[in-house]
Amino acid sequence: AQFIVGFHFEQGILVEKNMTLAKKYYEASASQGSADSQAALGIVLSDEQQFEAGMKWLYDAAQQKNTRALVKLGTLFEHGQGVDKNEQEALRYYKLACGQHDAGAHYVLGLHYRLGSLGLEQNWLEAGRHLNRAARSGFAPAQRLLGLMYLQGLLSGQRHDENEQVRRKAEKTALLWFRRSAAQGDVRALGLVGACYQYGHGVGANYEVALEYYRKAARMVSPFQAVAFMLSNGKGVPRDRKAAFDWYKKAAARNHKTALYSLGLYYAKGLEGISKDLYQARICFEKAARLGVAAAMTSYATLCRIASLQPGPQQQEQREATLYWYKKAVAAGDITALRELGLLYEAGLGVARDYRTAFDYFEQAARHQDAQSTLLLGHYYQQGLAVEKDLQKALQLYLDAEQQGAHM
Repeated sequence: AQFIVGFHFEQGILVEKNMTLAKKYYEASASQGSADSQAALGIVLSDEQQFEAGMKWLYDAAQQKNTRALVKLGTLFEHGQGVDKNEQEALRYYKLACGQHDAGAHYVLGLHYRLGSLGLEQNWLEAGRHLNRAARSGFAPAQRLLGLMYLQGLLSGQRHDENEQVRRKAEKTALLWFRRSAAQGDVRALGLVGACYQYGHGVGANYEVALEYYRKAARMVSPFQAVAFMLSNGKGVPRDRKAAFDWYKKAAARNHKTALYSLGLYYAKGLEGISKDLYQARICFEKAARLGVAAAMTSYATLCRIASLQPGPQQQEQREATLYWYKKAVAAGDITALRELGLLYEAGLGVARDYRTAFDYFEQAARHQDAQSTLLLGHYYQQGLAVEKDLQKALQLYLDAEQQGAHM
């Protein structure tokens, strides 16, 4: 009874959440030998960084083969929390919990076999075996991951691109597990069911059903981005970029990096009647850039460049930010940033004017079929900037640029 009372206070069920009272009731029950209370108290104390006290209760519960305690001890040893990191010890505790048929432990072991981590060799069939046990016990994350392994062709025993029948069967099995996981409210599984309907994996493609699953997931947590993308591009549903804007905002509020970039474009360009707001665009682009979106790095750098044209104490800071983010975007593979860096060196904006460096950047971008860079290269050959004047080469570059879509 004391364990139940403690659990109610820990979770805030029927009473206001109160960890002090939860620990009090857990300890009273744990002292009488209740393995469930010992595990619960050990977990709470460990999560509060009181490792010495927490480990004591976890060890007591583990001696009674309490699976919560065994899995928690495995986690602590795996990550070196409160103890020296020890993968072998972590593996021992996970296996002990599996021996007690704990679904969570089977999921963890399945994940490690899938990744080849925790000192284990990558073994997809062994991963599937553990995930299958967890999935059949109703563990939603295991059902989702098992479905993914079927979808990726890791459990079929035969390459999907070599046998269409095997691929279809695996995709149907994947969808089955996604649906079971989604039925338990697993948000990612809802998104995966949506993706199956969107792309026709294991079922006939149906964009309306896909959108409904994405919306179900979005109402819970995510993926707002998928809904926004379908509305913005008219993928299977009537195109509605104004409605997409609202979904992008919801996704951006949860720091979805692509949504932040898309939202920035709305503000920067004043799309679909949205008021043009470079301040909001800058905020969105910077957040997306810091989350690794290459195009956002370039867009943010461009807004920094615009700001650097204004005299004032912030001018040098904005120039440095411009150069930093363009170079970071180049390192991330953005072609536009190559051209923009070339323009910086050509004009001497925040850097010493250097036609040779500008030419090199334009040349790199042109190799990737950037029409404006190809056009600029033609100008360099025509004028003999950083290279020997070559009118025939200039003419060919101008023709290439026009074919690529540049306007002379």
